[in-house]
Amino acid sequence: MLDDSSVIRQAAARAAAPPVERDARLLAYLRDRLARPELRLAGPALPVLGGTEARILSFQLENAPPPFEGPLILRQFRPKMTPERCAVEAGIHDAVSAAGIETPGCLLNEPDRRVLGGAFLVLEHVEGEAMLGEIAVAALGSKLRPGRVGRALRDAAGAWSGLPDALARTVLRLAELDGEAVEAAIAARGGRPEFLGVD
Repeated sequence: MLDDSSVIRQAAARAAAPPVERDARLLAYLRDRLARPELRLAGPALPVLGGTEARILSFQLENAPPPFEGPLILRQFRPKMTPERCAVEAGIHDAVSAAGIETPGCLLNEPDRRVLGGAFLVLEHVEGEAMLGEIAVAALGSKLRPGRVGRALRDAAGAWSGLPDALARTVLRLAELDGEAVEAAIAARGGRPEFLGVD
């Protein structure tokens, strides 16, 4: 049995692999997990803006069964992040969705960091923009070219202006969640609710 540091080293090596290798490992995993050897990727997995704790990629499968036939998201956690986080996030997605709050459905959660270089979730793709999208774009520097710093800062400030209302609405809806239902959903995914301090 591998100790945790060995697993992290293996995961880090896989996380640093070229995208073509990552895509091949993802496809092999999904073929095996879904028992569908005829699965193919419709194209390379493409980065999606966002994700401070995880790499987020968009991809689509060909010859996939429902509910995997549409656009999908791979949320891959960093190699050193505990795999428990994967099960907890999957359970939270389930609980939030069951409460009628729009959220991507979590189709798979894989805690084994050695598969892709970090524990990961496969989620349904939901159209829209990240809540902090404009701020993230400005912070990442795509608008921070010489002579445009002022504009980037104004754009970021404009994005922030609507944030308090959006956050307040979301927090109020999430506050209505039944704590026991959240704990049950996390446990159903193999996680421990106490991992994130769910009360």
